[in-house]
Amino acid sequence: MIPGRSLTEKAELVRAWGYDTLAVFQPKDEWTPAVHGELLELESRTGVRPVEFVLTDDIYGNAMSEDLRLRDACRDMYREAVDVCAELGMVTEIEYEYGPQDPMPLFTPYRQMPAAEETDFVSFYLELLARASGSAAAVLLEPLNRYESRYLNSVSDNLRVLELVNHPNSGLLPDTFHMSIEEQSISGALRSAG
Repeated sequence: MIPGRSLTEKAELVRAWGYDTLAVFQPKDEWTPAVHGELLELESRTGVRPVEFVLTDDIYGNAMSEDLRLRDACRDMYREAVDVCAELGMVTEIEYEYGPQDPMPLFTPYRQMPAAEETDFVSFYLELLARASGSAAAVLLEPLNRYESRYLNSVSDNLRVLELVNHPNSGLLPDTFHMSIEEQSISGALRSAG
């Protein structure tokens, strides 16, 4: 979203605008050892600290896909993003899934994960959190609206998963766009999250 041919150019522009932090949503197909090195040195070279890192690709949001090839590729991408965040103390986020729902869930709001899926999701989340352990990184859950994810749509649904994992590198990434669809009270949901 920020113009520039490199992370450095983007950081320099952000700095000129008066900001000192940057969220990096890096296309997976452009992620190279050279870009990794640029990210590691970004703050020392530009004064702009990267605070969030996400690898992006068409496979993003498929950590729970029924297509095992797609699921494995997405999970590998998430693992790599967490490892980068652990190096620099950044945050990344995961969701149960991310993408348009078909059929559109007009009459089935507030769905809950079946027990086996919850076990699998929590297990994968714990695996990511173990990769972040001992670092300042955080792997955040982002509640998405029902039109983009079947489950974990509300703050309370995500807080329940956070209670299950009970890990210092876990956390919540509330997004007011999604909350405006799913929550009766945005302020109430935020207060319930602490």
